[in-house]
Amino acid sequence: MAQGHTNRSAAELLVVSPHTINTHLTPIFRKISVSSRVQLVHAVMAAVGN
Repeated sequence: MAQGHTNRSAAELLVVSPHTINTHLTPIFRKISVSSRVQLVHAVMAAVGN
């Protein structure tokens, strides 16, 4: 996601369906209290110190 992947491109890279990507992102958004992919990337980057 930090590299700009869409659900579709991430799915192709990981050899899963875009629906699978969305299924995993939804609880991640909820768990770390974000509502967008941009917020997710910012939260992850802050957590790892980049």
